[in-house]
Amino acid sequence: MSRAVLYKILFLFVFFIAFFFALPWSNVAQPEPRNSCTTVLPSLMIPIYSTAPALVSQTSKMFLVSQEPSQDLFCDCLLSFMVPWGSTSCQLELRLPNGYQSDWLGPGEMYFWNVAEPFDSSCCWIDAPDITDLFGSVILQANMSYAIVNSFLCESLVSFRVGMNRFGAAGSCSFEQTKSEGLILTYGC
Repeated sequence: MSRAVLYKILFLFVFFIAFFFALPWSNVAQPEPRNSCTTVLPSLMIPIYSTAPALVSQTSKMFLVSQEPSQDLFCDCLLSFMVPWGSTSCQLELRLPNGYQSDWLGPGEMYFWNVAEPFDSSCCWIDAPDITDLFGSVILQANMSYAIVNSFLCESLVSFRVGMNRFGAAGSCSFEQTKSEGLILTYGC
């Protein structure tokens, strides 16, 4: 066999290997970039008050939790998010405006509890669903603008009761819920 024939065979072999690994199916196993998340805003955000336990508040865009433990005064907030079926990698985030200042007397801690059952817009303090367990918490700090509350397996309806640490100082945390600020649920990241 001549040298020219060997070079042709070697060239064809290298060409075949390069062609085979460049085919589209060689990219199938590569994961997609995880730089885009889908966000969901609360479908229900209902303030409930210990001072008016039968008061039914309207769903609001204003988030408010507050307490005055020495007088047994509490305002919690019920939150509900609707997530598309089959969604993955859910995460609850708190996004506050830059320079946000809570009126907390000392370091305040906001608790997020899972609830036993869904609720509707007619819910009040006395008929609020039972708390099942602590989902997560956020310590409010001066000038904070972002916190991850917790990550979890997605469900089609996710509900929480949010309140302050019952043994903490008096104070409150309030903000207007917008498309980019407030309590945001993300999925698919």
